[in-house]
Amino acid sequence: NGIEFEGNALVARDFAGPGSRFSLNWSLGLLDAKFNTFIDAFGQDVASQRVFQNTPDLTGHLGFTFGVPAASGNLDLIGL
Repeated sequence: NGIEFEGNALVARDFAGPGSRFSLNWSLGLLDAKFNTFIDAFGQDVASQRVFQNTPDLTGHLGFTFGVPAASGNLDLIGL
C-alpha cells in the first residue's frame, strides 16, 4: 500500500526582467511494503519473517527551476 503527492508552484515571475521566473517542484511518497505470502523451499509461509530490501517507507524530493532571459531565448538553471 502506498500514496504519492507531487506538486509545483510558480514562486516569482518577471523579477529579473520580462520572462524571468522561479518555480519549485516537490514530491512525497509513503509506502508500506510487505509480503502477504512468502513460501520457502519447505512449503512454509514465512512472510512475517521477510522484508522488502531497499524499499524506504518515506521518500521525498525538492527541486527548483530558475530562468532568465538571455539573448533571444531563456537560460534555465534546474536544481534537483
